[in-house]
Amino acid sequence: MLRSQDNCTLTYNANGALGIYAVALQVEDFINASSTVAMSSVPLQFLVQIQEITIPPGVTDPTFVGTTPADGSSIAVGSSYQERITARSGGDNAT
Repeated sequence: MLRSQDNCTLTYNANGALGIYAVALQVEDFINASSTVAMSSVPLQFLVQIQEITIPPGVTDPTFVGTTPADGSSIAVGSSYQERITARSGGDNAT
């Protein structure tokens, strides 16, 4: 998994390894780039399932399949939240 500190983007390449994977992140914010003490710290855990599928011809960019949370949705700190989000990628027959 690769992390970009500049734009808060996580990137994962499945490399054909099928299965269910647990991901655990600690989301923290700091007052500035040189600060060593987080203003807040929130754990985030989720599962990713990599499965083999058939990709329709011409599909190469990842796309969401089904419904997704609305833009700007928020989840209260300290609460439990469960959501199934499915995305399809055109690379190597993986979702």
